[in-house]
Amino acid sequence: MSRFFVNTNSSNPRVGNTIIGRIFQKLFPNVDFEMHHIFVRQSWSRVGAPNQIYDDLLANRGLQRLGNGLWNLLPIPKGLHGMLHGPAGDALFATVFYGLVTFGIEEADEFISDIFLDN
Repeated sequence: MSRFFVNTNSSNPRVGNTIIGRIFQKLFPNVDFEMHHIFVRQSWSRVGAPNQIYDDLLANRGLQRLGNGLWNLLPIPKGLHGMLHGPAGDALFATVFYGLVTFGIEEADEFISDIFLDN
């Protein structure tokens, strides 16, 4: 249960090490999946990266462990993963994914229609 919230490893789990990853690999055996950081971006805790948030070692390590928790990772196809590495792609993907999980397809569809079609 603790790995769901905080992963104490320095790297994120592999696709095959997660339940949803194993399910996706069985359903789509010809697709190459990669783990995608949804909310806490990996670059925020990468030492020396331009997006690094904390200079303090302990704070940076804490952010890294939080970001590598399973709540923040989702296996997605490698091609899609490459397209999402821009800030707009990440934000859109997180909004759609967690919107669907939280509100369901019908409510999410109504919300998106209200935003884009009623203007």
